[in-house]
Amino acid sequence: MKYKGITPKFWDFYEKAKKDLETLDQILLPLVHKIFPKDEASFPKQDGLMDCLSVKEEDAPRAILQLIDLALMLEEKGYKMFAIDQKSIHFDAELKPYIYLYYPLYTKQDDYDLSTLELPIYINSKPPSYEMNNSHLFAELFALLKFKEGYLQQGSQKNKRYFVLLSLRTEGKFELADWFRNAHRNKYKAKECKEQLELALKLMEARNSRQHEQSKFKGFRIAYHSYEGTGKLKDYDDFRKSEEVNQDSYYCDVYGDKALVAVMDGVSSAKVGNGNIASNLIKNVLKEKWEEYKTIEITEDSTKLFFEDVIATSNLRMVEEAKKISNKLNPADIMSSTMTAAILHKSTVYLCTVGDSPAYVLSETGMKRLNVEHNLKYERLVRNFNKGGEPDSLTQYIGKAKLKNGEVVPDDIDYQFLVTKLLSDEILMISSDGVLDYCNGLEEEEKEENFKELFNETYKRVKKLKAVAHRIIAKIDENEAADNLTIVLIKPEYQ
Repeated sequence: MKYKGITPKFWDFYEKAKKDLETLDQILLPLVHKIFPKDEASFPKQDGLMDCLSVKEEDAPRAILQLIDLALMLEEKGYKMFAIDQKSIHFDAELKPYIYLYYPLYTKQDDYDLSTLELPIYINSKPPSYEMNNSHLFAELFALLKFKEGYLQQGSQKNKRYFVLLSLRTEGKFELADWFRNAHRNKYKAKECKEQLELALKLMEARNSRQHEQSKFKGFRIAYHSYEGTGKLKDYDDFRKSEEVNQDSYYCDVYGDKALVAVMDGVSSAKVGNGNIASNLIKNVLKEKWEEYKTIEITEDSTKLFFEDVIATSNLRMVEEAKKISNKLNPADIMSSTMTAAILHKSTVYLCTVGDSPAYVLSETGMKRLNVEHNLKYERLVRNFNKGGEPDSLTQYIGKAKLKNGEVVPDDIDYQFLVTKLLSDEILMISSDGVLDYCNGLEEEEKEENFKELFNETYKRVKKLKAVAHRIIAKIDENEAADNLTIVLIKPEYQ
């Protein structure tokens, strides 16, 4: 096997480090002979090894864990990976990694710009410190093993990160998404990166296999609060009822060990009807259908059918209501709303999303988003759907219509459905997008970090979900929120 384009920096490193690295059988060093060109590294043939792109998608986490083990062995010898070429990494059938080494590793004495190595994956620091984190490397390699060419085609680092996060959430693997986000932002050293990935896999297994607790189910702690948003209010709104001003609505009901919680965020740009009518129409359909459904046995299939019925019925009624308002309809002008709703059976969560209203699992240690956003950014990155418009423009919503034979009729609606389980002391939160949008911070990740701190500080102080909901909305509205703010919190408890 040959690699070309080898720099003199590697050969200088090789002369100093070959004795240390020869003792690691997973580091494959080049053959050295005076007849070989200096810009070429030739390696003895190794049978039974596969490259990164040949690793099965489902094996990506296990392969990365073993790669991190190799990185930790190198660190014990005083060498650290801050730059890597994915083409140099191979795995055997047991996913044990091997590196064909034709580029230098970093040592404590080094002081150079990593970008000069011209390797595809490196820590963006000029120069790095040996004590710096390097989890970005492992996050990139995980994404490559998991998503192959789909990841490489995304272009910018920001697009790559969003592609992986949205794809993992689409698969319901929000624990992995949370690990990837932090690792890709280079928050961990190798050891902590491994520990956090192992924890994510452990939590995924616990959610998938966890039976209902042996202790007796006590009930649901539940809270909800909605406010118009100070920056959205107009002077004339003081003459109107709050329920006429607020485009958001919510629905919450508990029936024994079952509960339904939902947030609907009406789109305020409608020309026929308005977001207030739209969100409350869905609320009424939810209430009507829940009265029928809550008395029967809850299963994954029956819950999915329940949500499909709610979506189809609400969409039909939305179109019919619009026709009552105007006899000259353009499908794009009809009132519409998002809907994120969850049915809980004790700790099991059946979550359905249409639009961009977020759902999170909250705990003392983290804040993990469960669902995707049905907008152009998601369609472009994950579904390769090329269409003009703003990235945040909704692509799925209730109130979706089309022209058929000259008549406005309901259109098909895509939705996300997932099943998960809340672990001990976890809280499910559903909100309208204004809650996170007007939290302090510039980027989405910074806003989530600040919200997590606000929630944990408030929850520790008052320990009552209803008080928490009110205080959080009030605190966020200090930023003159120019959107409606709605939050629903629910937590199953056992004796």
